[in-house]
Amino acid sequence: MKRNGFSLRTRIKLAQKMPDAYEEMIKLRSYIINLHKNTNFELCHTANMDEVPLNFDAPSNRTVNQKGAIKTRGHEKTRTAVLACCADGTQLPHMLIFKKKDQDGMKLWRKRPGNLFKKPSMPVQC
Repeated sequence: MKRNGFSLRTRIKLAQKMPDAYEEMIKLRSYIINLHKNTNFELCHTANMDEVPLNFDAPSNRTVNQKGAIKTRGHEKTRTAVLACCADGTQLPHMLIFKKKDQDGMKLWRKRPGNLFKKPSMPVQC
């Protein structure tokens, strides 16, 4: 491999860290509870959403690349699944996000029956 300019590399692990701002999370929680008490929003109008990356291949721990090649983690091969539920326990339909899709797909998604865009809701982004 050396005479052809290739090297054997080991994949590294990429992990998320837990948030250090625990007090800010508590403040956000109390802010949301106060909004429910002071406004007429019902629990079904508050939702929690999480985006989960999906891999469509099982990459090995080692790759063969030319020397000096740019290291990639394979994020370009992932798609995103969006999972959401309301505060009253209602699970919302899941959604898959594919990269580089146009706005026509979003227009079609908004026309589906029972979507959140037609009902009053309280979006909270963290």
